[in-house]
Amino acid sequence: MHTYNEVTMRCEPQTAFQYARKIENWPQLLPHYRQIQFRYGGSERGGLVRMAAVRPFKRFQWPVWWESEMVVNEEELIVGYRHVRGVTKGMEVEWRIVPAGEKVSVSIVHRWNSPPWSRRLFAGFIGNRFVYAIAERTLQGLKQQAELEAALAAKKQAIQEELPDSRQWTDLQWEALREQLAEQFASEAAEQAIFQQREAGGRNG
Repeated sequence: MHTYNEVTMRCEPQTAFQYARKIENWPQLLPHYRQIQFRYGGSERGGLVRMAAVRPFKRFQWPVWWESEMVVNEEELIVGYRHVRGVTKGMEVEWRIVPAGEKVSVSIVHRWNSPPWSRRLFAGFIGNRFVYAIAERTLQGLKQQAELEAALAAKKQAIQEELPDSRQWTDLQWEALREQLAEQFASEAAEQAIFQQREAGGRNG
């Protein structure tokens, strides 16, 4: 079984890498993630981590969990996992961040070359309906967060250069600006999702 997900983010490579690496923050950033708990180690150097999420099927939220050995490569901007417990035991995962001009490409590869005998018949179904779907939600969610952070930093710098008095703004004023940008990004993401659905429908029609 092999799946591949990729998005392009408008941010610095290190920003994308930190969002991919700081998995302990995912339950606060990504609605489909329920729990991230390190058995030992942490996101700075890697370790053994238990992850729990849900795969939405219309009104039903299918719970999933797995434990992985996490490895962090700061020089090459790679985060790797090997599933050691759960339905997907033996699966290998690689997150890779690659600069692409003023943007960055963030990809996730899942490989399950030797699933347990009891799951080999269902490996393709698990990959397409669960692994790919959850990874896509994760990438899209982190893309929105990373681009929001980059846009907020650029907007803040522009405002401070144009309005010197803005350096005295309170945290509430900056938070209001962040919420405004967040609404804009959410609206753009919703429009993009509708466009992609229509494109997919056209290709399949």
